[in-house]
Amino acid sequence: MKVVKAFQAAEAEFSVPECRDSIKDENGHWHSTCVFGKISGGTAVNTVPVFAECEMGVRFVEPASLEDVFSRVKTLAEKEGCRAELLAGGEMRITEEDNEILAAYRDIVKKETGTFPRLQRTHGADDGRFFSQYGIPVIMSRPSSGGQHSDNEWVDLSSLNDFYNICREFVRFFGTKEK
Repeated sequence: MKVVKAFQAAEAEFSVPECRDSIKDENGHWHSTCVFGKISGGTAVNTVPVFAECEMGVRFVEPASLEDVFSRVKTLAEKEGCRAELLAGGEMRITEEDNEILAAYRDIVKKETGTFPRLQRTHGADDGRFFSQYGIPVIMSRPSSGGQHSDNEWVDLSSLNDFYNICREFVRFFGTKEK
């Protein structure tokens, strides 16, 4: 129960209650979240477990930092008599709107689809953090799709073809650009 209470404290600290069940909120899906990913412990149904652990995922937005978030999780865990360990983490990733690579990509999207893409802030985790920590700009883009990470995940096949053309032209553009 100590583990459950520690998780509940972290969830209360990092989740936005009114947004837990919705895809978007009034701020464009820009808030911290905490999810209970895994719990394990005990050896038999009829025995009080001597040991239990849980793994949780905390996604955070500014002004928080990884160090700040982990420190807060650790403090909450210790209040419940638990120990916290950071298994994986990364800082937030932001690509500035005036980035020249982003501008080129957006121009290519406009040329290929007839629509100038809008920029959007979203929270979550992605492998872009491994590049942005070295100052490499990251563009997250996808074909028209929805229901990611669910049984109802889908992709629009015609937009998949557009996405292929966009990626091809983007690689061509930067492949021919003077060094």
